[in-house]
Amino acid sequence: YTTTANSASNAGGSYTATASGGTLNGAAAGNYTLSYAAGALTVNKAALTVTANTAVKTYDGLAYTGGNGVTYSGFVNNETATVLGGSLAYGGTSQGAVNAGGYVLSASGLTSGNYAISYTAGALTVNTRPITVTANGQSMVYGSSLPTLTYVVGGSGLVKGDSFSGALATTAGSTSNVGAYGITQGTLANSNYALTYTGANVSVTARPITVTADNQSRTFGSVNPVLTWSVSSGNLANGDSLTGSLGTSADATSPTGTYAILQNTLAASSNYRLTFVGGVLTIVPAPGGGTGGKNTAAGGTGGGSTGGGNTAGGEATTSVAQVAQTATSSSLPTLLIQQSPVDQWAQTSQTVALIQESGSGSSRAASSSASARVSGSGCSGSSSSSACEGTPHPDNQSYGRWLTFQMRLGLAQSGAAR
Repeated sequence: YTTTANSASNAGGSYTATASGGTLNGAAAGNYTLSYAAGALTVNKAALTVTANTAVKTYDGLAYTGGNGVTYSGFVNNETATVLGGSLAYGGTSQGAVNAGGYVLSASGLTSGNYAISYTAGALTVNTRPITVTANGQSMVYGSSLPTLTYVVGGSGLVKGDSFSGALATTAGSTSNVGAYGITQGTLANSNYALTYTGANVSVTARPITVTADNQSRTFGSVNPVLTWSVSSGNLANGDSLTGSLGTSADATSPTGTYAILQNTLAASSNYRLTFVGGVLTIVPAPGGGTGGKNTAAGGTGGGSTGGGNTAGGEATTSVAQVAQTATSSSLPTLLIQQSPVDQWAQTSQTVALIQESGSGSSRAASSSASARVSGSGCSGSSSSSACEGTPHPDNQSYGRWLTFQMRLGLAQSGAAR
């Protein structure tokens, strides 16, 4: 056979094939004349596969275009892509892709008269962008609001215009006790980034408060008032309260003067930094004040105790005596009562708890009289019992060991004196 085509002949051309050299054998040889008719030869296109190469990029916020080239399979006669016509083009979901993920990358656009071209798609992979996030350490005072949790971005950094969704997290809050609390990544994220997180702490510090003792005063011989205080700077949070109480060295027997009010056991929890400002307890003389023995002078002045009187014009005398003796069975206080203007004295040396005085007539009447009635006993035991030694009369307890008497004579009145 012979043909007008060869291995380099283009597909689709018009080619002939001619047969020759045939012979007849046997009995037929004499009966037939052998002749030849040319035929047609068809050259078909060779199969050529074009495969789009895989492409990889790191997220950069830019849309992807183009491709990463193609691979050919099926060229013959040492031919290359130079024999192809058309223009290679890329398509698929890869074109315009921005965010991290996988996309289809396809090829098309080539032509050839000799090749039947088919295409195999490749893939585009947009990888996440590596980035570091480091939390900033924070500090807050116990009972205050949680500060905003912030961070610093490092590594490749955020692409312009990008941000994270979510936020950092911590277990610390306004009611959290003093201490350190971790700051975690929480929900902070962006799907286009491979985030490496470094945590920090929220440090809850003690809440500063200043507690100032209230200044107090009382009369000599009385019990101490309740020692109070106020928060003069800062405030207690979360419904907290202080424990314990203030204290002072003063007691019912302490003489007049000033005494410091101390913090004593008053305290706050470890969530507070307490600064204490002390106060002063002032003990003043009891009414008619003074210290000493019995009053023996007319007009309300006498040795050992102080008193006051008004005898001008023969008017009524007010006499105040502060008995400086302990009302016990072994040492009985003595109260001398003078009625003016008559030189008339009433004296009692009983154990004094209560004196009631009555009188009649004008304050100027020379005939006016006074009487004193004493009630009570030295102590709860027998007046001669040694158990009563040094024991104040029960009615006297609220005044300590000091008895104060005030008697107004010469007026038609009645009253009680303690």
